[in-house]
Parts: sequence; structure tokens; C-alpha cells
Amino acid sequence: GGDSGRTVTLRNRPGEQVVLDARRVFSTLIHLKNKTHVVIDGLTLREVNGDCGVKIDGGHDITLRRCFYDGRSFGYTPRFVYANSVRRLLLDNCVIMRGFSGATFMRCPDLEIRNCVWYNNQCTHLHVHNLPEELFYFHNNLVADVIPMKYGNALIELWHLEALREKDNCFFLRQTPENRLAFSYYRLGDKPVSRKVVYAQLLKDTNHAGSSFFANPAIPAVGQLLSFTENPLTTKRRRTGYSAEALDLQNRMDREEMRMRGNRTYAPFSFADFISENPELLKRDIGLNPQLFKNGAPK
Repeated sequence: GGDSGRTVTLRNRPGEQVVLDARRVFSTLIHLKNKTHVVIDGLTLREVNGDCGVKIDGGHDITLRRCFYDGRSFGYTPRFVYANSVRRLLLDNCVIMRGFSGATFMRCPDLEIRNCVWYNNQCTHLHVHNLPEELFYFHNNLVADVIPMKYGNALIELWHLEALREKDNCFFLRQTPENRLAFSYYRLGDKPVSRKVVYAQLLKDTNHAGSSFFANPAIPAVGQLLSFTENPLTTKRRRTGYSAEALDLQNRMDREEMRMRGNRTYAPFSFADFISENPELLKRDIGLNPQLFKNGAPK
């Protein structure tokens, strides 16, 4: 793309699945450097080994739409996207699963993430390193939990809390909302802080009434997440430093939530597995928009 405003689109043929498979050889599959008015639509990325699925350095007006990042692997898998100094970057109707971190955004003003599904990433779903005036809009997303072993990590990490504009998301958790540390941030106003907070505390810290909620989204991928019976942050831990229940859930997760088969392979997922059947999510346009997909692939 160029500053003339002409949009360049890289996408699947409607109704077909296009898979970019790094075969654990390539560290990045797509790299945009100082590009503008670019749309990447309808691609599945998997088996990346190293940096990220999509790397974006500089530029503006870039959209990642209907991309499926499948980080399931028997080795390390990096984040879906790493973006640095990108203005007006949009993630729309994507599925991001089992990256070491789901995504990282460094100084990306007017960043918007909407109608995406975040599922079983390893450490956290996303990290946003924006100044207060570099706004980050996070809305209408389905945010499932991360893997059980990382129960002490926040789902979403922020540098400056003031950059966040959050609303109309659904959280699908392994713990009760009162126990799950959902957000972390490192600066509040002009003061350095280091806080991990539950969602109710986030609303107090932002002085916001809140419109997000906690529910089972009824997605075909999983009937119910493996859940803790007690708060693992307060229960007695094993010598490993983890709660015994966390270790048990972790051992079960690959089979029960990630479709691992006995021959050390994974059964396929598609977009259809992450489209909500919960009437409340459908009414409020949360998660993937069913009208944009057919038979599990982007229309």
C-alpha cells in the first residue's frame, strides 16, 4: 500500500481455507515494513518457530481480518502478531490460540481489537505498550482463559492503564471472576505501579461502569473449560511452585481442550469451532460474526 490511499489486500479465495505453514522452520510468515492501507484476510497460520506469525514495523491503516493463528505444537510457538509503531491497526474476527503470548503491540496509537477469540494462549493473551494518549480499543471479544499452569498471569497486560477503552467483552474463565486476575498495568497517571487486578477492580481504577460479563459462550471447541475448584493463588503449592490442581488440569488440557490425538498430532480446528451459540453473545455481537464465515472458512 501507499499513502495514495489505495488498499492492497491479501486474502483467501472466498469459501476456501488458505494455510501458511512455517513447518517449524520459519520464524515469521508475514512481515510488513512501513506499509499503509493493507488488509490481510482469511489466512490460517501455524507451526511458526521463533518470532511471530505476523510482524508489522511502522506504517498505518493496516487490518488483520478473519485470520486463524493455530499455535498448537509440540514445541515453542511464538505470538500471532508483533506490531511496533503502527497507527490505526485493526484486528477483526480473528482466532488466536496457544501462542507463548497471543500478541504484542508497542506504541500503536488507535489500536482496535474487536470480535476476536483468545483461547488457551500460554503466558498471556496480549500486551499493549501504549502511552495514555495512544488509545487502545478492546471490545466485543471472547476472552477465554490461558493455559492452567499460568493461572497467576493476567489475561491482558497494559503499560499505561489510561490508554484502554474496554467494553462489551465476554470472559470465559477457569476461576470465578472474583479470583481471576484479568488485567495488569504498570503505570497509572504519572506514577509507576505494578498491579494485577480482577475485572471489578479494573472498573474502579478506570472509573467506568463496565459492560463486559462472564459466561460460557457455548462454542463447539469446548463444552466447558477445565476449572479450578479453589483459588490456586491461595491453596498450598507443590515443590514445583504450582498448585496440584493446576498440574492436573494442565495434563488434561491438551486432550480435552486442544484436540491432541494419541499419535502426537492435533485434530483440526476451524472458525466454526469458535462461533458462539450463546444467545446473549449473538445478541450483543460478541466473538466471531457468523455471517462472515461458511463451513468454517471465511466467505
